[in-house]
Amino acid sequence: MVIRAGGRRLTNEERANDEEENADYVLDEYVLEAKDIQEERLSKQECQHKFAEISWPYFEEAAVIPIDPEVLSRADEIRYIEILARPIEKRI
Repeated sequence: MVIRAGGRRLTNEERANDEEENADYVLDEYVLEAKDIQEERLSKQECQHKFAEISWPYFEEAAVIPIDPEVLSRADEIRYIEILARPIEKRI
C-alpha cells in the first residue's frame, strides 16, 4: 500500500542494518512505522450483542440473528463499521 502511494522501504543503511529499532517506510517527507493489529472482533460476545442489536430489525422472526452487513441500511452499516473500527481508532 505504501509503495503504491509512492513510498519505499528504508534501505539497510537507513535501518542501521537492523541493529536498532527502525521505522519501516518513507513516503515523501514522512517516516512511517507499520503495525499489524489483529483482533477477532466478531468472536467477542460484547460485539456480537451490538451486532445483533443492529441486525434485529432485519431478522425479527428468526431464531438466530445472522451477522450479515449486506442486508443493513447505510446508517446501520456505518454503525457496524464503527464497532469493528473502534479498537483500531484507539490505537491510532
